[in-house]
Amino acid sequence: MTLNNLTDEGAKRVIALLFDNSGSDPYTIPATWYAALMTVAGGETAASGTEVAAGDYARVALTGDLTVVVATPEGVSNQDGPVNWGTPLVDWGTVVEVRLYDAATDGTCWFYYTISPGVDCDADIPALVPTDGWLQAAA
Repeated sequence: MTLNNLTDEGAKRVIALLFDNSGSDPYTIPATWYAALMTVAGGETAASGTEVAAGDYARVALTGDLTVVVATPEGVSNQDGPVNWGTPLVDWGTVVEVRLYDAATDGTCWFYYTISPGVDCDADIPALVPTDGWLQAAA
């Protein structure tokens, strides 16, 4: 992941964590990140975009020290294959972006990755979304 994949809010938090995190409510690095599928891209604006809203959809929990990806790309291993969100019971639509949040629901989006072309997540077919090595965890 490169720094141009940070949302505006994510950039603010990373800068605070690296240089000045002494306020009354300091930021912390989440122990678990939550990957969300978006049918409308939000880009750099953390609160934008449209997340899949089907009843059987849930964000995928990613544990591990993902902070290494932001701090230094050396010594990380890529998630080379697609991430599996399970098999939808109903159509989820065309996914055009993956976003990393600090909570299983709501929360703040720190990072995003645009998928082009989009991936159709149809009912009864496993929802495998490519990340092109974008989702990375510490080795």
